[in-house]
Amino acid sequence: DGWFRLSLRGRTDVWVLSKNRVKSMVEANPGGAAKWAQQEAASAEDPAEKEKREKEEAEKKAAEEAKKNPPKKSAPPAPAAKAADEGEGEFDLPPPPPKKAAPPPPKVAAKPPPPQVVDGGGALWKVLNPGRCRDAPISKGEVVGELSKGDAVKCLAQQGDWIKVENIWQEQGQPTVETWLMFQNSKGKQLAQLDEDQGGASTKFNEKKKAIQAALSGEEPPPSSDGGGFGGGFGGGGGG
Repeated sequence: DGWFRLSLRGRTDVWVLSKNRVKSMVEANPGGAAKWAQQEAASAEDPAEKEKREKEEAEKKAAEEAKKNPPKKSAPPAPAAKAADEGEGEFDLPPPPPKKAAPPPPKVAAKPPPPQVVDGGGALWKVLNPGRCRDAPISKGEVVGELSKGDAVKCLAQQGDWIKVENIWQEQGQPTVETWLMFQNSKGKQLAQLDEDQGGASTKFNEKKKAIQAALSGEEPPPSSDGGGFGGGFGGGGGG
């Protein structure tokens, strides 16, 4: 296309037009090698000029690269939080209050074990106050029979404030029903106690037992040793 790339003064990026539309601008010179070498030596580039030219070329190249690949703009810094009052500067919000721990479950008191049952040995107790015998050692137990002050009862066992006594109201042929008598109330009042006169208490107990059994069977009750009647009623009557 009419262009020649030349090597001139150490540069290889020089181009020259060899001919235009009208005439040739450059022609071959078979004997010009020696002259070219002489010309190159005479016009050798000054080192300072070469360094300056190379620096300019590097700066130009860097500018072209920066133009092709412009640096990305960084995001602007976030604005600082406004103070509660003007002029106070930045401030931090207080941390949220700590969560309250769930309260521990309420402790359920363990029920105390029932009092231990102790053998009564058949000892005779004296009733100090009128009372009622029940079918269990609790104040809400079913009434089995009633006792008067001075009556004697036979103790078969003891549990807490109660004594298990012989059921003198038991009808023959009927299922056996346990009979319990409270000998001390919640205020500490003594309602019955071990009789010191076991012989006299035995006589009194047997006489009362015979009288109640005779009444249950419809017979005439025998007279007591002291000539009086027998106190105490029969079961079935309410609490107390």
